[in-house]
Parts: sequence; C-alpha cells; structure tokens
Amino acid sequence: MESNPMLVAGQKFDTGRKWVDESGVAWRIFRRLYRLGALPNATTINTAHGETIDPLKHAHIVGFWANNGTTMKLIAADPVVSVDATNIIVTATANLSAFTKSEIILEWAG
Repeated sequence: MESNPMLVAGQKFDTGRKWVDESGVAWRIFRRLYRLGALPNATTINTAHGETIDPLKHAHIVGFWANNGTTMKLIAADPVVSVDATNIIVTATANLSAFTKSEIILEWAG
C-alpha cells in the first residue's frame, strides 16, 4: 500500500511510518478517517472499524465534533473515545447529540 498524503473518508492508507514493538519487530502504521455522525446522548455508540487492530500495539485516535459551524477537537474527558479489536467506542456522560457530525482519525500498527 502506498503512502497517501490525502485523507479520504473510509480509505485506509500506509503512513510510511513504522512502530517498533518491545521485541524489535517493525510494524507499518496505517490511517483511516471514519465519519460517525451525531455524538451520543449520555450513552455509548460502537462503530465497527473493519480492521485487524491490536489495541496493545500502536493506536492513536484523533476526534473532531461539529455543531452549527463550531468545531471541537477531542481534548476533553467527554466524550471518551477508545478502540478495541472490533469497534471505535464513543461514550458520553452528557447529552452531546447537538454535535451532529463527528469524525475519528484512527492510526494503528499492522
């Protein structure tokens, strides 16, 4: 897979970078943009990422939320975003459904 400077929703690409684990094995780092829609109302949403991801290897998550022209980056404790072997997990303790658009950029070693 070729390194691609453009970030296209749903398209996986090789960043050209490597992550080296504790045993010295170098893993390629991939990136994909996911559009998740509205944030949850004091609940959890799970979105399948469709990749083979070991969360104990390199995994990096960047999130953005939008509401009526206001965009926020994932920096606060609410919502909490995590990744497991199957899903991107977004958990909100408050009603964040006013944020009608959300995007997650996920990087992982594979």
